[in-house]
Amino acid sequence: MEKIIKHHFTFNESTSQTELEHQITKDSLNDLEFREFTRYEIEGVISNLKPNKSPGPDALPGELVKDMFYANRNWFMTLLNKLLETGTFPKEWKIAKAVFIPKELTSASHYRPICLLSSWGKVFDKLISNRISYHLQANEFFNPRQYGFRKKRSTLTAIQNIKDFAEQAALDKKMVCLISLDIKNAFNSVNWSLLQNKIANLPVPFYLIRIIMDFLRNRSVLHDNSEIVYNQGIPQGSCLGPILWNIYVNDLLNLDFGEDAQMQAFADDIVLLIKERVTYLFKEKSLDPSGLHRNPGLKYRMLRQVGYDSLDLPY
Repeated sequence: MEKIIKHHFTFNESTSQTELEHQITKDSLNDLEFREFTRYEIEGVISNLKPNKSPGPDALPGELVKDMFYANRNWFMTLLNKLLETGTFPKEWKIAKAVFIPKELTSASHYRPICLLSSWGKVFDKLISNRISYHLQANEFFNPRQYGFRKKRSTLTAIQNIKDFAEQAALDKKMVCLISLDIKNAFNSVNWSLLQNKIANLPVPFYLIRIIMDFLRNRSVLHDNSEIVYNQGIPQGSCLGPILWNIYVNDLLNLDFGEDAQMQAFADDIVLLIKERVTYLFKEKSLDPSGLHRNPGLKYRMLRQVGYDSLDLPY
């Protein structure tokens, strides 16, 4: 079981606290953009806690958390806002109880992890997620061709975009090639140093950047009453997880492939669409309109955007 856990929750020895992270998390300057959580925000998250969800390491069911909050509402509001102001995500709330569901029994990768998180950690996580989602949406940060983990977008809208691309190609009297890019073990392989650099440049207030940095520090999973620390991959079971993934791959989708090629994604399912008048040009244009063989640096830039060693391509 420990082998399975370490496959899904990796500790990368080469990943350490960067100077950037240290500066952000230790900065004592006042954040002029800081805004406390309102009573409306907090009560909205508390009221949506599901009573039938399995509790995490704190063993607190959602209904009990609601009762605790309304028994001393002002105290809990002060606590959550003080944590936000100081950029502190408590370590106890970053511990996950992992349950593994086998898809097959042949290897560690065939077990699907379900992470049970502390109830108050989920409340704080959701409040932060709502705030950062608001700012990212207001600034139109995400590439419009990311269809996963986003409101009013789905597999249907992703398919519709492919259909629109193909129809336009037909009008241009061109053929279409669709290439699927497989990022092996995508969510579990996210490089935190690269992710932190992307977070530091987000168009959001400083206090949100600081709390997300702390959210990523000292995370662990429980196994036989001992903690296994990890520092790679998207924290599973969290509300921030899908947002962090979309942040991570956004630069990849923003690469310029020219008007006859575009990339789109539904979460980690990424495809490259190309239109051309003759089929033999598809391979040359698979990664760049100027031709992969004449511009091999683009493949490197793609890999650099997502921090992986390789992409499984059809050549």
